[in-house]
Amino acid sequence: MVSNWLHPNPLFGLHKSPARGFFVDFVEQDATIVKYIMQVSKITEVTIFESPDGGRTVYARRPGSKDRELHWQDPNLQRELAELEQQKRWVDIFQARRDHAELDRLCEQVEIMYELSRKNI
Repeated sequence: MVSNWLHPNPLFGLHKSPARGFFVDFVEQDATIVKYIMQVSKITEVTIFESPDGGRTVYARRPGSKDRELHWQDPNLQRELAELEQQKRWVDIFQARRDHAELDRLCEQVEIMYELSRKNI
């Protein structure tokens, strides 16, 4: 644990990493943001790694710059985002069926097919 003089605010912590860099974690707008600072060769050559989602997506930027580049992304993240988008689309379809008779008829058929497939499992 790092001594209190490095992080007087309890929401902020500065920790030494095994790779001779530091990482900073703090709470910002109800979300935990982890910032990784890696020392390259001199103190003037620093890259800041930021993850807005707990490490599933990591961006890199230079100190003082707001421009950041995607450094790494969890390979499963894109698949999960596509599945969430598909689920949202189905919700939209089922809400739109109230105004469209043909869509309502097709949704009823999908519901019947779904129930029949569940009984065969």
